[in-house]
Amino acid sequence: RRRGSRDVRRSLFVLGAELSPGLGELVDAVATDAEGVRPLRLGGDVIPALSDYHAFHQAGIPWLFLTCGRWEHYHEVSDTPEKLDYPKILATADFLLELTRALRLRPDAYAFDAAARDDAVTATSLLTVVRELEPHEPEAAGQARALLEVLVRQAAERALTGEERQLLSFVVAQLEQALS
Repeated sequence: RRRGSRDVRRSLFVLGAELSPGLGELVDAVATDAEGVRPLRLGGDVIPALSDYHAFHQAGIPWLFLTCGRWEHYHEVSDTPEKLDYPKILATADFLLELTRALRLRPDAYAFDAAARDDAVTATSLLTVVRELEPHEPEAAGQARALLEVLVRQAAERALTGEERQLLSFVVAQLEQALS
């Protein structure tokens, strides 16, 4: 069983929305009504290419990747049905249904800008998770919180550098380790 607060366990990370104008705001709007799951946006470049979305990205086709994060059983034979969170799966399907309904009304959300970034949203989403994780994993979360607070302030003022974005990727990897 994954550690962390109930809100951390309800997290559903939505990557790639920053690459299409208006899509991030649309995801956020649908997320406000989501029940049983908490969609949080992250930049598509904070995790390594893990799925088919990478080919879409390379072809300049808009994409979204949803993940609950990697853990010790991710893509392993030990990832068996009794480990699945069926209520979260249902809540994710409900969120996707509503997002799909909203997307069909927004053809402008299908543009693609491979260079687009939303560093402030990524850093803020990660900071939200870290703050909730801190009572359960104080050492890992405390270090990440201090770094993310700096990155949130910097991202509010300017685009993060490549090195700063790598720090966001490092925090994601540390969070996955702490939660598995």
